[in-house]
Amino acid sequence: MLKNFAARLKSRIASEKGSVLLMVALGMVVLLGCASLVTDVGLLYTSRNRLINAADAAALAGAQELPDKPEMAEAVAREYAKANGVIEDNLEVEVSADRKSITVKPCQNVRFLFARVLGFTEQEVNAEATALTAPLTGAIGVVPFSIEEQVLKIGKQYVLKEGSGGPAVEGADGKMSGWYGAL
Repeated sequence: MLKNFAARLKSRIASEKGSVLLMVALGMVVLLGCASLVTDVGLLYTSRNRLINAADAAALAGAQELPDKPEMAEAVAREYAKANGVIEDNLEVEVSADRKSITVKPCQNVRFLFARVLGFTEQEVNAEATALTAPLTGAIGVVPFSIEEQVLKIGKQYVLKEGSGGPAVEGADGKMSGWYGAL
């Protein structure tokens, strides 16, 4: 019986019947793998870029409200994330304890197109962006147009320019407003 089975197997392999079917099946798996690599990995890449852009926009918008209004900063960040296609349930927004930074973490489940045939259905994509408020510590190429002539005293605060000489309007808070031109 075993001899008979071995003989039949040997003749089957030698006859090459059905080998085209096997080659086509293997070729289809390779073709689907390549299609999956191109489309599904491209879909993941595109989704991640969209999430990064949404997180950046939301963090920068929320940081405009810091440090004075942390609740408003979170609300604005959520609004901007939603406007950029992030679902509310997939969004985490956190204002730091010192109220100087805001972190936005969106995520999204991306459903595959061709990889489903190979057993992969979806993948979670994450992004994170943090924006903070800080004073300007330096700038390159910014030069004042005029400085009052006076003796320099270290540690004293100096007024570089006050008004433009043109019309200015005093506001309700007592501050002058108007176009002062360049620094």
